[in-house]
Amino acid sequence: MVSQLTAMARTNGSVVKLAVMPQSSDDVLALMNATHQVSAIIDQPLITMAMGALGAVSRIAGQTFNSCLTFASVHAQSAPGQLSVEQTRQILTTLAPTIEGLETSTLN
Repeated sequence: MVSQLTAMARTNGSVVKLAVMPQSSDDVLALMNATHQVSAIIDQPLITMAMGALGAVSRIAGQTFNSCLTFASVHAQSAPGQLSVEQTRQILTTLAPTIEGLETSTLN
């Protein structure tokens, strides 16, 4: 994933985004590690997430590893494992005091 993300960054897009379907918790951990590693070497904003039930943690903890954005659903999910806006807001508001750099104003 590191080589894929850095190759994407070299195309000079405005944002680098990768969504994966994990088969195990090790896959989610690998994505978060790759996110953290690549965020230190590219200039673009980086968005990563793992889908499905296994990947839900990546959607609310991505900022810990320097993923700059998450997606939440207003009505129906647009991807497996996507949380609702209400769930995401509640979780991120609870975690916000412990997450450096999280702007809680964007949660309201």
